[in-house]
Amino acid sequence: MSGPYSGQGPYSGQDPYSGQDPYQGQDPYAGQGPYAGQGPYSNPPGYPYSPQPGYPYSPQPGYPYSPQPGYPQGPGGYPPYPQSRGTNGMAIASLIVSCAAIVTCALLGAVGAILGHTARKQIQETGEDGDGLALAGIIIGWILTGLTVLAILGFIALMVIGAAAN
Repeated sequence: MSGPYSGQGPYSGQDPYSGQDPYQGQDPYAGQGPYAGQGPYSNPPGYPYSPQPGYPYSPQPGYPYSPQPGYPQGPGGYPPYPQSRGTNGMAIASLIVSCAAIVTCALLGAVGAILGHTARKQIQETGEDGDGLALAGIIIGWILTGLTVLAILGFIALMVIGAAAN
């Protein structure tokens, strides 16, 4: 045979495009083991596990199957999912009240800011989540409170100027 697959080496004389499957053949493990000849969904004989003669180990009491000797028995399964610490409710309330102050009464901004300060103190003590929410509530609340105070002072200034002009 001539071509790239001729010559010496582990694949010499084998054409990968010849159509023959090099892995096709007899299963070397067919017909061996305690479950040979049974259907894929049938229960094994002596269920739960009964050791067959010739096996070097026996199951542990209370367990249907035991690990093979030489292999450590691990905890099994996935590690436990870490529990969430939860979000501080006052931090959520701080952000909601501060955002509601935009639409309703801007004086609620001060309430939202104070709730945010209290929430951050609680978060530092308990380790809960929500520090960013509380900080956003503080910033929005104090900005709205400052704008409300400026609007009130501007309104008073206009009233004084209007009264002086008459």
